Amino acid sequence: MIIDLSNGIYEFNVLHLDMVNMRSNHSVSVNENTKVIRIEPTITSNKLTVTNVLPQNFEKYNNRANRK
Repeated sequence: MIIDLSNGIYEFNVLHLDMVNMRSNHSVSVNENTKVIRIEPTITSNKLTVTNVLPQNFEKYNNRANRK
């Protein structure tokens, strides 16, 4: 998912649907140096990291519609 975010502090509430529902909350500060945020499932929850590296096969990703 590609989302263009303005500078600021954002709270990501992540739900990983599997055998059980795993929820996690992540706070991230977005600024001019924040380029790529990666959210991935772990065995017990979810992990959020600021990688600033585009994923492999990035050209296959679509922009997310603006939901204002």
